[in-house]
Amino acid sequence: MIRLRTKKMGIVIIVMLILVVIIYSGTLWGKAIARKEIAQYLKDKYSRGMLVENVYYNFKRSGYNANVYCEEENVGFIVEPCSKVSGYKYKDCYYSSVWQKEIASEIRKDVKISDNTEIYVSMLRYFTEYENKPTIPYYTDALEKIERINIFLYNNIDETIDYAQLLEIISLLKTKKIYYHNIYLCYGDNAKTRKEIGITREDAEKIIGVDDIKRLINTK
Repeated sequence: MIRLRTKKMGIVIIVMLILVVIIYSGTLWGKAIARKEIAQYLKDKYSRGMLVENVYYNFKRSGYNANVYCEEENVGFIVEPCSKVSGYKYKDCYYSSVWQKEIASEIRKDVKISDNTEIYVSMLRYFTEYENKPTIPYYTDALEKIERINIFLYNNIDETIDYAQLLEIISLLKTKKIYYHNIYLCYGDNAKTRKEIGITREDAEKIIGVDDIKRLINTK
């Protein structure tokens, strides 16, 4: 009798564990269905080569997210479930991924970037739901939709600040009227030990020359 109860208890625990895994991680068949749906959604919406790289469960929305790579634009982005009240099943942040790349390319085109510096642009993800093969506007035509832009300048070699380069970037952002929040100067090739200096847009607005940058950074 005791063995039978122990066996039943063991089965109950196993079932509960399986349910917990399903609730928080989804199911293999659920992921397979979502992968097929997301691939079709992207094909219908953008009509270009998109690779669904990874599908994973979104517990908050009770559905599946996907990491997607666009070969044509060489950018990655996220597809996630819509809220049920929207009337759509999926939405994606392809637009903002393209805009991030466009802004970084604009900086590289107009500013001479030193060989040991990498530029990364981040922004608040801008999600769009289904549209019939939309044309993505260039970032300059969508500035009202772009929020919380941050510019990262990575130097993996040393802590030498290229003040002239930084001044050019700040001047370019002003000219292009790109409403960014911060410019970060990041040093070191290790994420844990990397040093970071932040310049807010408010601080940058006061910068006229290299000496202004030096004074500002020396107070950080």
